[in-house]
Amino acid sequence: MFSSRTTAGLFINTYVRASLILPSCVVKSAQIAIGCLVFLGRTHAEAQTWPQISFSKPTPGFTHPTHLASPWDGSGRLFVVEQGGRVRIIKNGVLLSAPFLDITTRVGSTGGGTGLVSIAFPPSYATKGHFYVNYTTSSRYLIVARYAISSNPDIADANSEQIVLTDGPYPGHYGGELAFGPLDGYLYLGIGTGTATMPDAL
Repeated sequence: MFSSRTTAGLFINTYVRASLILPSCVVKSAQIAIGCLVFLGRTHAEAQTWPQISFSKPTPGFTHPTHLASPWDGSGRLFVVEQGGRVRIIKNGVLLSAPFLDITTRVGSTGGGTGLVSIAFPPSYATKGHFYVNYTTSSRYLIVARYAISSNPDIADANSEQIVLTDGPYPGHYGGELAFGPLDGYLYLGIGTGTATMPDAL
């Protein structure tokens, strides 16, 4: 009998045979011997290039920032999500006056974990020209939506919304961020874990 599993980059193969005799890793019990062969395996993940870390003074001018993201499009821009429903851009170290996205009319209450939560840019964002956000509505529904950029790469088209997920309503703890998996390119969404009075609400 043969079984196989993968653990932390190691492929572990286990052979179970009757009267198996190996020079090492042999256990005899009722004429059954188990031989274990452990060998290094090549992982399928491509090597990741980690960004260089630097420190600078914080950029002022935000109202309840909830998330910071980079589109990795070579522009060096940083996108800051504000809970009230706006996404702002830091470009060349300067906060642009015009918001990248403004959906304050779609976002409901901004108390606690509600409001505009995060933004995610897909791989090859520069050529795809769209991105995703998650936010809550006044009816306490959780929304994941896709938006397109306008002819100006620093301004998104707020009227281009395509809702890809609606869930809820929930009492609170809407939680986490959107993020694309670095290896599979899938869009992942983290959400909360309910409240003290309703622990299974999410």
